[in-house]
Amino acid sequence: MTRRSTQRTLVIVIVLILALVAAGIAVVALPRSEDSSPTTSRQPGQIPILTSSSAGDPSRIALGADVSLGWTSTTAWAAHDLHQLASHGVHLVRQDFVWYTIEPEPGVFTWNRTDHLMAEAARNHIEVLPILDYTPGWANHGAGPRVPPDDLNKYASFAAAVVKRYGVHGSFWGQRFRQPTQPIRTIEIWNEPWYFASWTAPDPAVYAQMVRLASAAARAVNPGIHVAICTDPELEHGQGAPRVPWVEALARAFPDMATYADVGSVHIYASWATSPRVLPVVQIEAQLAVVDNALGSAKFTGPLWITEAGVSATDISQNVLHMPPKIISSKAWAIQRNAMTLTMDSFNALAEMYNVTRVYAFTFIRSDSASGFDVRDQVESGLLFEGPKGNVRGGGLAVFDWISDHPSPPTQAGTATR
Repeated sequence: MTRRSTQRTLVIVIVLILALVAAGIAVVALPRSEDSSPTTSRQPGQIPILTSSSAGDPSRIALGADVSLGWTSTTAWAAHDLHQLASHGVHLVRQDFVWYTIEPEPGVFTWNRTDHLMAEAARNHIEVLPILDYTPGWANHGAGPRVPPDDLNKYASFAAAVVKRYGVHGSFWGQRFRQPTQPIRTIEIWNEPWYFASWTAPDPAVYAQMVRLASAAARAVNPGIHVAICTDPELEHGQGAPRVPWVEALARAFPDMATYADVGSVHIYASWATSPRVLPVVQIEAQLAVVDNALGSAKFTGPLWITEAGVSATDISQNVLHMPPKIISSKAWAIQRNAMTLTMDSFNALAEMYNVTRVYAFTFIRSDSASGFDVRDQVESGLLFEGPKGNVRGGGLAVFDWISDHPSPPTQAGTATR
């Protein structure tokens, strides 16, 4: 039996165990202070969840968080929130570096917000994964931020500028005498280029060429920089339009991807809204298998980073979206918390089989008009910093607990080394 076959057999065993849970053996995670032995009864409407039986097992993944701290109205929040994340063991964050904000005119850069973010991240020993996305009007004749530039070399120059400032030996760190440094080591090329809301007319061939040019430009500045590319399973052209394969089309358009990319970036949300209910480990394994097969056809052997991971908790949303944020029930948060725990357990179980080395939980974001998000978005798929005090809700507590319960080996960094 091959190594992959053995691993798949182990996954099937895990799935069968979880299937018993789905069949009616509800296993409820109790508070830490209570007896954590499983219950064998199931209440009407109760979502079956996994116990914390895996607590204490070593983590096979480095767990981080998506944030939008660079674009909230109060920069002081970045200092507070990054400190809060670090104090709970989160030392990886993923953040948009919005091109049209950083370079509003050709060659004119406004680094103030990203400078503040990078300084606070360094102070808290947090590594930032910047997503380089969203086009300024001058680069595409005002076609909109979700349309790529008319000349992809303009984007490549922006990527090089970010690496030159914040990469190893970057100019920003040279200005900070005797202050902490935490250079970026990986850049991500765009956010969800397969999705019409992020890239108006998704095109794997255009994206592949963007990666080639940006990777070459960034490595010319810093040969050690790693490049993460979007390798999601599906492509979505529009609201209600049928989804078609993205990663398979990308592999065909980009047979030389292993030359220009080091990491495959994937977004996976396990849904509790399926009927009959399909547990997260089943959903996650199915998507990773598609990605693994497609990347194998392009001879890409780099690790996978799940750069957005969460729970599409429609069951929760249906009950709370009509409520004012302040009275969302604690029961909804408890369901979300347990669902997120099971999702992370699933990634950890599948990590070795699919070479998953990092998972970024989505999303720690405040209720802030400047960010464009509100509490209801976070109920749907998030972890919550809610309001100006930065209270953590639902899935966020699951992330903190999971890190505490799953010690990472000191050598684990989730690096992009091929």
